Amino acid sequence: MTAIGNLTGALAIAIGLYAAAAGLGMLTAPDRFRQMIANAENSPALNFAIGILVFSVGTAIALTHPMGEGWLSILVTITGWGMAIEGLLFLAAPQIIWSIARPMASLGGRIGGTIATLAGAAFVWAGYCHL
Repeated sequence: MTAIGNLTGALAIAIGLYAAAAGLGMLTAPDRFRQMIANAENSPALNFAIGILVFSVGTAIALTHPMGEGWLSILVTITGWGMAIEGLLFLAAPQIIWSIARPMASLGGRIGGTIATLAGAAFVWAGYCHL
């Protein structure tokens, strides 16, 4: 296995663990999830800090992980660029992000939590198989 293959697997596992943890948090504590959205949405400073963090992590993934061979490599790189775009939206137009998050919270986080948990598990599995 090449070093890039190991990086792809490791990043897929990290992305998957993050998504699964967020999804489980939505499923097990939907009130906390709704409260988090309400608090964050009304805090320009927090939106800015989230934007810097998400943009930085996404850009680091996208620029250090070349879109190489295989579907997982492509998916990891696209996820990095998606995170970078999400970070820019948090900085420039956070209302776009919150207009997506609010409906998820109003459903109690069940749909979004289930999707995030399953996607996270799939990323972990694919990353583990790729190592």
